[in-house]
Amino acid sequence: MKKKFLNLSFIILISLLSSTVTTCLLHMSNGIVKVTNKSSGDIYVSVADITKRIQINEEETWEISWRGTDTYDGNTEVAAYNVSTGNLIGVSWFNLNDGGTEIFEVHDDGVYRIISYPEENNVEKWHIKTVDNSGEVGKYTSIKIDSNDNIHISYHGNHDNLKYAFYDGNEWKIETIINDHTVYGYITLILDSNEKPHICYDDNIGTIKYVFYDGNKWQIETVDYNNTFNVYASLALDSYDYPHIAYCDYVYTGLKYANYDGNIWHKFSLEEQYSNCRSSSISLDSNNYPHISYDGNFGLTYLYFDGSGWNEEIIDSCWLDTYLVIDNNDYPHICYQSSDYYLKYAYYDGNTWQTEIIDYCWDSPYCSMTIDSNGYPHISYYKEGLKYAYYDGNTWNVERITTNENTGKYTSIALDSNDKPHISYYDYSDDYPNWNLKHAYFGLKRD
Repeated sequence: MKKKFLNLSFIILISLLSSTVTTCLLHMSNGIVKVTNKSSGDIYVSVADITKRIQINEEETWEISWRGTDTYDGNTEVAAYNVSTGNLIGVSWFNLNDGGTEIFEVHDDGVYRIISYPEENNVEKWHIKTVDNSGEVGKYTSIKIDSNDNIHISYHGNHDNLKYAFYDGNEWKIETIINDHTVYGYITLILDSNEKPHICYDDNIGTIKYVFYDGNKWQIETVDYNNTFNVYASLALDSYDYPHIAYCDYVYTGLKYANYDGNIWHKFSLEEQYSNCRSSSISLDSNNYPHISYDGNFGLTYLYFDGSGWNEEIIDSCWLDTYLVIDNNDYPHICYQSSDYYLKYAYYDGNTWQTEIIDYCWDSPYCSMTIDSNGYPHISYYKEGLKYAYYDGNTWNVERITTNENTGKYTSIALDSNDKPHISYYDYSDDYPNWNLKHAYFGLKRD
């Protein structure tokens, strides 16, 4: 049975007779607590996952501490104590996913209370919304944002169906594209020059499928038949809106590449037979030439076509996840998990490859990456919850968005026109089958 907690955003001890009141805001968001003097704006303390003491005035010190997290709701209890007396000042439950704000009022007679304070809508922060809660939905998400900042997400529906969600600025519209219970493995969504969705996926018998919306209805094509599972299909569109797909056939012919020229599909085997091909990712440069990263026999492998032939480079060790992006200078950027379980970022600077460690991830990080208007990378990934890393030109910044370990898998990231991140992911923190597709975004709160 799902646990429920009383939200103790009310008076613990209350006094209506005090003459002097110091009002403080207790704000919690993304695992961080900040206590602020409401009148002066002074921040007393910011804490994350530790016990911290703060000096409220010359006579009094508070101690703010975590008291536990509800496994189901993701709520964390925040308690404040008077350190000198040991008396409990107040307790309130916050949801780490949604953030929250409370007011602590400090009275001159030593009596305290907590009262509710409405969330400010003009503050940029992380917000999390449920997109689809129809049950056991949201694996293998892929997100894109169009020029109007409308959001497109493709993902697994329940019973191995292919679903597509579209946010038009007011509401989510959801449809099931493939309803034959055969959708299996990775999905890639790309928008064409008319902002129509194109999707590739593999089915449960290893067939590579390509789906696109022609303005009237969905069209479905079979690209290749592999007779194997986990083909890690990845899709890109060229300047003519023609599809290019990289995928793995690790049982027979290794890495494969297919492209459509407007009339027929062309298919190529790029790696030797029985190669250890896993987790392919494709992107195109300004000449429409394909670039592919994948986990091969010798680790993280980067292949690119230069107009006359294919070139191969071994960059680092690799364990499954890779994601490739080509920037405006036609330089490759790759996020991946190394064989020693680090989430890493590799990029070519024009002369050589550079690699950087982002985080340690013993589980698959399901990493996804995009590049902002300044050429800086943004990465979403899973590590005991949903996390987000971005480079600001000087250093990497890592943020935890959710804390429940049953949230954050199958992530995909995209940026809107203001370079604000949007992340789709799978949430299975509730009782089966109430597993949902979620959308996390940073910015002002939407209706």
